[in-house]
Amino acid sequence: MVRECRPPARRGAPIILTVDAAAMHAAGHAFYQAANGVWLTDHVPPGYLSGWPG
Repeated sequence: MVRECRPPARRGAPIILTVDAAAMHAAGHAFYQAANGVWLTDHVPPGYLSGWPG
């Protein structure tokens, strides 16, 4: 039996967060590039984020 799996529904208005990647890199946080060219990191501490609503 195959069951359909749906992702959770999104709620509210979308927001855009900005990551201060240069400051993260300067502080020694590791970044790596995925096979599709996207840059990734394992964790972004809240202090490097801006754009929170409110």
